[in-house]
Amino acid sequence: MTDDERFSRAVDPVLVEDLKHERLFNDCLLRDIQSGDWKTRVFPAIRRGRIDFYYSGGKLFSYSRKTRFTTHVKYASVLSGIDRTYVSESHLSSATVVNSFRKGYERIKANCAMYAGVEAQGLANAHKRSSFAVCNDDVVVLDIEVALMGRDDAWEATPDWRPKAKSSRIDLLLYNKANGLLRFYEGKHYSNPELWAASGRKPKVVDQLRRYNSILARKERRSGILDAYVSCASTMNDLCGVNLPVPKDVEDSVVLFVFGYDSHQEARIEELILSDDSLKGFRFRQRGDTADGQFSARVLWQKVKQC
Repeated sequence: MTDDERFSRAVDPVLVEDLKHERLFNDCLLRDIQSGDWKTRVFPAIRRGRIDFYYSGGKLFSYSRKTRFTTHVKYASVLSGIDRTYVSESHLSSATVVNSFRKGYERIKANCAMYAGVEAQGLANAHKRSSFAVCNDDVVVLDIEVALMGRDDAWEATPDWRPKAKSSRIDLLLYNKANGLLRFYEGKHYSNPELWAASGRKPKVVDQLRRYNSILARKERRSGILDAYVSCASTMNDLCGVNLPVPKDVEDSVVLFVFGYDSHQEARIEELILSDDSLKGFRFRQRGDTADGQFSARVLWQKVKQC
């Protein structure tokens, strides 16, 4: 296995110390990572050699030693002196471009949320409510958009209905602090066509689940993943001022999580996904709404069924 194929959640301690001295981190990001209002929370994620920050389904910022803070150009297009949604050409004469991420932070956050698709926003409710950095429940979200194979340095997910990346990222990693278990979840909004197939055929999501499970079934792969998240937990304890216990094990299969449907659509899930054995042999969890006040990682951990 090459270094690029080896799963990693390690960063240079110097990077962490540098980040702690950045005004954007101290004045803005850390405040929102630890926010008491779940709707404003930012989620930090360790990658190979960098730290990413997510908000409402999009990657808000990335931080590395080479480039320091970066964000997508479509998020960074921030003008001051404009107090309206729509502008005419004449308004531009009195507008100025914000030349600091810190000064334009709130608008950059709003732009980030605006570009996120329905699936990404729905899944973001999990890590907003149950971020390891603020949630006191036994079960928390420890990582998101996890590429188990290959480099995970692509900037962002493509729209919900397309493959996310060649590396195939798993959406959520939940951590049960009470027993030390790590569990992966692949999330699909009801509208995602990868859930549906003609009668007698398997939906595309089945191939995706098989690919993930083939990785997790290998003991040496799970061992490498576990080592990576032991390192991740230690780094996050230092960066975010938390006290995560050391993870002990990784479950050997992923859970398909289907959400974003009403009571009428729930019957279609039962008929066309569950009753016809499309997901036979896989683990499954469903919930109509991820925005209601009862949804959390703890709730998501419960009632997983074996199809």
